[in-house]
Amino acid sequence: MDTINTVLLTGSMGFLGRFQALAWLECLAATGGRLILIARGANTEQARLRVEEGPQRDAALLAHFRKLADGHLEVVRVISACPIWASMWRTGRALQEASISLFTPPRM
Repeated sequence: MDTINTVLLTGSMGFLGRFQALAWLECLAATGGRLILIARGANTEQARLRVEEGPQRDAALLAHFRKLADGHLEVVRVISACPIWASMWRTGRALQEASISLFTPPRM
């Protein structure tokens, strides 16, 4: 199997999704890959803060998350009223020429 370099993860704001995001970050940071997460927010900074809401309950977990995220995490901001794929397209084609593995955590 080829090495996965880029993963687009949807659903990372949910309970299971945040653990999937952390697991993917651990794998991708070790191989130099990147994880792309989708989050709502008024701007990119607010979307990034939403992504950190789950880990921030535990200071050690948040520090671990931020260390892994440095250089390996990209947060794509979407507008909640806009379909995700249309919003991503307007983001500057962040996924262009990337080898993408799409994984959506199942809803419980």
